[in-house]
Amino acid sequence: MIPENTKEFPGPARGPTLIVQQPNVDPMPRYLKYALIGLGALVVLLVAIAAIVAATFDPNDYKPLLVKLVQEKKQRTLDIPGRIRLTFFPKIGADLGKVSLSERGSKGPFASVDSARVSVALLPLLRKQVVVDRLKIDGIRANLKKRKDGSTNFDDLAGGEEKTPAKDQQVLVLAVDGVDLTNADIAYEDEAAGARYELAGATLKVGKLGDGVSDDFSFKGRVRSKSPTADAEVSLKTKYTMDLSKKQVRLKDLVADIGGTLADLKDLAAGLSANADIQISPLSASLSAVAVSFKAKQPAGELAAKLDVPALKYAATKCRCRSSRPTSPCRAPRAPCTSPPPGARTPTWASTPPPPASRARSTTAASRPRSRWRSSRR
Repeated sequence: MIPENTKEFPGPARGPTLIVQQPNVDPMPRYLKYALIGLGALVVLLVAIAAIVAATFDPNDYKPLLVKLVQEKKQRTLDIPGRIRLTFFPKIGADLGKVSLSERGSKGPFASVDSARVSVALLPLLRKQVVVDRLKIDGIRANLKKRKDGSTNFDDLAGGEEKTPAKDQQVLVLAVDGVDLTNADIAYEDEAAGARYELAGATLKVGKLGDGVSDDFSFKGRVRSKSPTADAEVSLKTKYTMDLSKKQVRLKDLVADIGGTLADLKDLAAGLSANADIQISPLSASLSAVAVSFKAKQPAGELAAKLDVPALKYAATKCRCRSSRPTSPCRAPRAPCTSPPPGARTPTWASTPPPPASRARSTTAASRPRSRWRSSRR
């Protein structure tokens, strides 16, 4: 009888049979086997915990407490008429359904959504990372208002000052895999200017958000206003790359279009395409391969234009001046400009200032280049 760990090889004709015994070899290393068993046990444990929590925890029991907290802290009425549904594996998620929030100290509507869904990856939480899988919000309705005194109806929701975390405090890393906003209607009213602007049927799609990521961005909506008259479709598409450490955003293949009515321009069709590098702080921008097209109708006739620019640059600079006279741009000042005291006269600039009437100029003096600055002080 031949053992199991042997293999038979036929020998020469009419000769004996050669039998070779093979060593016992485990096809999988022992440490890898134990690692897979441990990983499987961990997955089963997480599923069991999620099942227990899902069976015993009901977030709808905490809705009255949440409504009361918002009323006490913000003096606003929060309404969640539907049931909140949760998921725990493989992602922690919530489906809020319809949600509405009232104006401060009133029952008038401030903002509402028809549905809101958000999910967070489970395993990154163990590494102090919050990875939002996909944030989906449909049917946003918001009424934003700026009052005559300069305050807004959302000042209390803006939050307080940013706090610097302590050195020994761990910072929670936030990353978003995508944002989808659909059917958004947002109105903004400026009481002091008597203007009202509306954004209707807006759709916003944003890819991954985080340091060093690249993804797609798209926006589309309809803009309306009465003063100035506007009723136009606006769209924007681009590919972006974020560098949060350097506060930079790079836009590639940027395409913006607007079409409709704007003031006295009818059948407006305008477009812009470019690549852009934007520095957020300090603010600056560099554009390349800029192409602009414009076409519209006016009572006096039709307008059409095309413009191609190889490169454009913008930088926000603060020009300083000396005690009484401005210096040329980018020149180191002796003292920074300060706000003048109440009632004091401030210097003004003019493109072609007239010569002072009280002083007679000689021919030599008149031929010299005149300063482009004049003061209201005589």
